[in-house]
Amino acid sequence: MITTNNGSYPWKESEAGREVESLRRSLRPGETPPDALRLALDRTTRETIDEQVHAGIDLVTDGLVRRDDPLALVASRLGGIVPGEMRRGFPGSGAAYVVPIVEAEVGWKMPIQSEDFLFASQGGAKPVKPVIPGPYTIARLAEDRAYGDPMALATGLAAALNQELRALQAAGATFIQVDEPALLQHKEDFPLFTRIWEVLGRGVSSVLSLHLEGGDIEGLYPGITRLKRLGCLSLDCVA
Repeated sequence: MITTNNGSYPWKESEAGREVESLRRSLRPGETPPDALRLALDRTTRETIDEQVHAGIDLVTDGLVRRDDPLALVASRLGGIVPGEMRRGFPGSGAAYVVPIVEAEVGWKMPIQSEDFLFASQGGAKPVKPVIPGPYTIARLAEDRAYGDPMALATGLAAALNQELRALQAAGATFIQVDEPALLQHKEDFPLFTRIWEVLGRGVSSVLSLHLEGGDIEGLYPGITRLKRLGCLSLDCVA
């Protein structure tokens, strides 16, 4: 048995975390983040990882310190997607998120999280688990102006994010978490989700963890445990 953190971490009340939040609030839309913010994010990330290790966590995350919302860090850096308005009600957490607007065919342009993963794992005493939003959830929350079909969009996103998973694997990630909370709100899509998951995981040998939160898995279990390339099923045991 191993202990792990399922993603975020309460870092905002630390001294470095308060500095991060203050610097973020001072940014104007479209403004390039200053070096001071990057350094504060680095310091907060290192402190967050050290606290998890000190608490005895076997598989740590970077606390999602670099994310302004659950989607934007990944979705807005894929080709064909531009950021839209801010909304509330992210599946599971209810958090605010920037709506991805899909204007053209989705594509992967370059590694998105590899640099952050390498920083987080540098010199660490425990392995680091990258966390990415899943293609199904992104598709469900996106404003689609290109595909005209949610499942076609989700499949395109899965193909793009497959390249991101491969990049993280090449950077040394042996365990990667994929967040798909929207699936619990649309369980009827599970047969389609199995095909999306297959596209996402092609050629990926790292352990893939599917994280679901915000509800129960009645109607999905035990079928969900038979997904190809699924190495871990991560569940919300509170909601």
